[in-house]
Amino acid sequence: MAWSEACALARVLVADQSSWLGARVAGMDRPWPAEAWILANLYDLTAAANAKKGRALRPHPRPSDPKPTRIGRATVSQRRIRAELDKRSARAQVK
Repeated sequence: MAWSEACALARVLVADQSSWLGARVAGMDRPWPAEAWILANLYDLTAAANAKKGRALRPHPRPSDPKPTRIGRATVSQRRIRAELDKRSARAQVK
């Protein structure tokens, strides 16, 4: 295989978001074919059309969406978490 052919194939892969290389270059965590984007959009539109009035809907997650920084809810107050962490760090420094 010549370098020109390898470069041409690499350009094709980078342009195709359904390939792993194309998905990574586009900033996505996994490849998604064009059909999946269409189906996700159709799902969102169907859900919005059939939803009760005033109900907030979350769109179907896409691989290009930013990753969540927090999952779930804290069951303990922030003050208590910090106090426990301070205690543990103090114990680690004593040893």
